[in-house]
Parts: sequence; structure tokens; C-alpha cells
Amino acid sequence: MPLATTPLLDNSAPTWDYLPPMAKTRPAKPSSSSALLGERISGVLVHPSSLPDGHGIGDLGAGAREFVDFLQASKQSVWQVLPMGPTTEEEFHSPYATVSAFAGNPLLLSIDALVADGLISRQSVSKHVRSQPLRNNPSRVDFKRLPKLKMPLVIEAARNFTGKRADVALAAFLKAHAWVAEYSEYAALRAHFGRPRQMWPTEVRVKPKNSERTLGKYITEEDVRLQTAIQFLFFRQWERLRAYARTRGVRLFGDLPIYVSNDSADVWGNPQFFEIDRATGKPTLVSGVPPDVFNANGQLWGHPLYNWKNIEKDGFSWWIERFRVAQACFDIVRVDHFRGFESYWAVPGNAKTAKIGEWKPCPGAAMFSAVKRGLGELPLFVEDLGIITPPVNALREKFDLMGTRVLQFAFGGDVNYTSKSRHHPINTPHHSVAYTATHDNAPTGEWFSDLPKINKQKMLGLLNDCSSKDVPYQFIRLAMSLPARVCILLMQDVLGAGKGHRMNYPGVAAWKNWSWRFKDIPKGTSQRLAHLSEVYERNK
Repeated sequence: MPLATTPLLDNSAPTWDYLPPMAKTRPAKPSSSSALLGERISGVLVHPSSLPDGHGIGDLGAGAREFVDFLQASKQSVWQVLPMGPTTEEEFHSPYATVSAFAGNPLLLSIDALVADGLISRQSVSKHVRSQPLRNNPSRVDFKRLPKLKMPLVIEAARNFTGKRADVALAAFLKAHAWVAEYSEYAALRAHFGRPRQMWPTEVRVKPKNSERTLGKYITEEDVRLQTAIQFLFFRQWERLRAYARTRGVRLFGDLPIYVSNDSADVWGNPQFFEIDRATGKPTLVSGVPPDVFNANGQLWGHPLYNWKNIEKDGFSWWIERFRVAQACFDIVRVDHFRGFESYWAVPGNAKTAKIGEWKPCPGAAMFSAVKRGLGELPLFVEDLGIITPPVNALREKFDLMGTRVLQFAFGGDVNYTSKSRHHPINTPHHSVAYTATHDNAPTGEWFSDLPKINKQKMLGLLNDCSSKDVPYQFIRLAMSLPARVCILLMQDVLGAGKGHRMNYPGVAAWKNWSWRFKDIPKGTSQRLAHLSEVYERNK
């Protein structure tokens, strides 16, 4: 990738008094996204963790700026990422099972940027890195060992974030964001116990009423301040990256999962908004989907379901704040599992499978109306995959939200009926976001190699009888040509990657998930993408 040539900030001295733009003010109404989603644009889906460079994992530093430069050179105006929250070992560091719906993942902090800010010495970093070797596999994040390498360095930098200017910055950060104080308490407790919330002493499994006295048995003010400082440093780096992307004409697309983990600051601090037993902290109703032709037991996701009655009674304040923070961090937000805002499958908390459950209505229309009243125009698009009913479509259309199409989904079934798929090119509406594939799919090269022969023959015909090795590039060409105003390309497809490069295997809890990284970008890739953007007029 080309190197970044223009420094964003002067790093010759610590910028301790620099406040993230999102922390300086709390705008009531973020700018409208209607103009952005009305353009014909394209971009790439890849999580920062997958980038080259960094200390064992891609981060928010120089490697991320180089990737922005690559997007600019490729005439791509969108960088879509996965959820950015703190991940855990218990969930194999899945970005869809984080300990906060608001906080940032410390593992994505750039150690080099912390050095440049004067918060940690290069000598200290080098000494620690030598003592904590990772597996020598640049194509995978070694999540088993990474926290032992990176977190002590992050903690050292956060502890060095001291002095009057640092105190003023943290005070302003706390004042601007109500979630920070509560998250910092939770994170301090989790660091103290070293295990999920459900395994803590009963008196702190949910936030106690007399929290200061009770929490004082386990954590100190300094413990809490440390967690606040880590979040400040994260959002400072994130806003530096976002500001850099703006100068290059690149927009950042975020991802907002509908559910949150039971092991989270959100459930701990707001148990009234979730279906949990407050005495034990365990969920009484959990998320999932019912049995279908693919899975006789359904899918048991296990997130605690929302107590929508209490959420609605409170005026949807938690959701309004969640969207406020997301929209302050991103230009556009993808809402995952939109189907669950119309109705959701509720499974008893002690169930072993998702067979036993029932559909429950969700006040999604009231919630989105409240969010729109509080924040103005909704800079959102939605993941409306799976079995989508007319009421779900009606909810999406009511708020004029773009839906999602995935090109791979059109060609894996009966070749005589591919044109019936809503994902087929002939059925792609203008008001949609089209993908070659998502983070849950195999790269197109691998997907194509696993297709039945008859499907391959039809695909090759559709792709102008190209060779098998050219399928990923021609698939990108097909996606770019679609009527959908927004086109998102899986980074693996951009690289022409095949087997061994998948980001996630849905329904499989394993270390191989979420760990994919790429080493470099082949020469000529920018020119090829830029050419397609010009041909299909996506270089706005």
C-alpha cells in the first residue's frame, strides 16, 4: 500500500489536551445522510484488525492511514468496518459479542501512535515485545497470545496519561458521554475478576444501588480512571483516522449489532432494559432463530433479549444514545439483523437449542421514530437478509432505509430459478447496498470453487465466460455494474483470495474466526479498481 505522506497531527509533543471532536460537543442532530446515500459510490469491507502492520494485529495507526490512501488511489469512497467494541477471550474475540455497545476495542489501539504521543517509550515497547512472542503467522491474529502482548503496553500508556491537561481532557470526555463512567466501572471490575459478569460475586453482577460503597470493595478510583483513559485514547486515535479519511474523500461505515452480550456494561448498568434475573444476572429470555430447512434445532445465539416494555416506557433513551454515539463515529451505520426490530424469536434462558421459542412483537416503528425525533435524519442502512416478511419490508420502507443485497446468494441454489432470487442482478433496486459477499461468507474465489459444476457453468457464462481464476475480479465488475447506489466489496475479493482467507464461519465458535489478516496488496490492484469505478460511475 502507498505510504501516508501528510501527518494528521504534529506528534513532536504529547497532544494530551487534544479532545476527540465527538467529545467536544454533543450535537442534537447529526448531519443528514440522504445526500451521501443518494450518490453512486463503492467501497471495501475489511476490519482494522485485518490490516498489515501493527503489533500482531491491524490497528488505527499508520497501516490504517495507508489503507485510506489505497482506497483514495482506487477511487473508492467507502471503508466499512465491523463493530469496534471491546472483545473477549470467552467469545473468541468476536466483534459481534463485545462487552460494550459504546466503547472501543483497546486491542485496536496503535502502539506506535502512543509512542509518538510520548505516553510510552520505544525501549519499553521493544523490551516487552521480545518477552511476549506471538505465533509467526502474519496471515492470522494470534488472539490467544495477543492480549498479553498488547494490553500491558496500552495500560502503561494510559497510566502515563497524567497531569492537569490530561485531567481536563478526561473530565470533558466524561461530561460529553454518559456511557463512559459506567463502562469504566464495569471494565475495572472485569479486569479485577478476570472473568465474565455472570461469574462475579452476586452483589455486583448488576450495578448495585449503593455502587460507590459496594464497588469500593473491589476496585479503586484509579482503576476506573485507567479504563476511562484507555477509551479516551481509543477515540482520539479513531477521530484522527476519521479526520484523515475525510481529507482523502473516504467515508467510514460502521456496524451496529441489534443485540448486546450478556457479559457487557450495558446489561450490568441497565438491567431493567433486558430480560434477565437481577439476582443471578442470568438471562431469562435469549436470542435466536427458529428451526428451518438448514438447521433442525434453529440457531441459539444466547444474547439477553430486550425488555421492550421498559425501554419504551423510558422513551427509548438507551437506543437514542446508542445511535447518537454510532452516528458521531461514522458517516453511515449498518444496522444488523433488522428483522428483529419487527418481531423476534424469544427462547427461554435455560434452553439448549432454539427449538422452543415464540415470536414476539417489537416496537421497532416507535423506536425508530423516537430516534429520528432525537437525532434527525437517520444515516442508516439495514441488513435485511434471511426470511423477510412483508411487515419487515413495511418497517424498512416506512423509514426509507436502504436494504442489503448479496451477490453470492443469487447463484448457489437451483440454477433454473436464480432469477427468482431477490439478490439476482435483475432484481437489485437502486435504493440498496450491494455486496459481493459479507464477513460471514467465504471469499468469492473459495465460494465459486465449492459450487456444483452446473452452477459454475452458469456463473462463468454470466461472467462472460471468464477463466476460474478471474472469477473474483469479474464478480467485482458485476457488483459494480448493479443499479444499487452503494456497492461494497469484500477485501478478500479485492485481493482475489480463495480458500483459507475466510473471516467468519457462522455458528462455529473457534479461534479461526475473526483472525484473518492480509500481508500486502498486489501491484495494479488500485488501477483495476479505479478503472471499474470510472466505467460504472462510482467515483463520486
